[in-house]
Amino acid sequence: MEQFIVAHPDLCRAHIARQLCSLFQWHQSNGQPKERAMRDVLLRLHARGILRLPPAGRNPFRCDARVRHDSAIEPRPAIVEPLRNLRPLRFTVAAERCDIALFDQLLDQFHYLGVGQLIGASVRYFVWDSNDRLLALLSFASAAWKVAARDQWIGWTPGERRKHLHLIVNNTRFLILPWVRCPHLASHILALCARTLPMDWEFKYAYRPALMESFVDCARFRGTCYKAANWMLTGITRGRGKRNGPLQRYASSAKLVYVYPLHPQWRSSLIPSSF
Repeated sequence: MEQFIVAHPDLCRAHIARQLCSLFQWHQSNGQPKERAMRDVLLRLHARGILRLPPAGRNPFRCDARVRHDSAIEPRPAIVEPLRNLRPLRFTVAAERCDIALFDQLLDQFHYLGVGQLIGASVRYFVWDSNDRLLALLSFASAAWKVAARDQWIGWTPGERRKHLHLIVNNTRFLILPWVRCPHLASHILALCARTLPMDWEFKYAYRPALMESFVDCARFRGTCYKAANWMLTGITRGRGKRNGPLQRYASSAKLVYVYPLHPQWRSSLIPSSF
């Protein structure tokens, strides 16, 4: 890596990450380069003094910065109705730049964790009611690198985890907008995700995931809507972990670990050697 960077002093950080992905054949399952993951590795090596990156310019990979907007989104009229009045719900993928900006702004303003960072492959959803009123937002991204409760429940070896981790998607954010108060709406949305996500993920990344996971903060929530949507509780985290490899350590509060299989043969997809 260092030799490549020294040999190409005019390249910006984004181009360095892209070229290194090509050099090391580091690609997602759909053939796209893992540019964001490569960028994270480079930044950590730079911080440790192992290599020196060129000065940072505009960072196209940065997704965890607080969203800057000129004015706050004003609360809409309250939606206090039974679920039957809102159905059928409609999911749309936030793909255009303006849609992603709105998505991030809503999370930044109304979700207690803010925007966050979508690691690797990802899909963002808006959820609308039958009258085209926006009700909720969800985002899905690459799975957490290593989670003891999840990994023991699956029963795979470290080698199987490394090889098949991309078949798990992480529900990183779930926000029902604060002016929406509808009993059973959250669990209904989560149940619909099991039908919607596999098709959208396959359309974008050319493969279907086998399992969804989510982490519920024990100090704030009990995961009632996940239980009602038939997600399975596999255990609790220890408040620390790794994402996308050993260099990306993070600390957090303890979380309940919920999972949801996306097809009957999910286990044979994650542990093909056992079948």
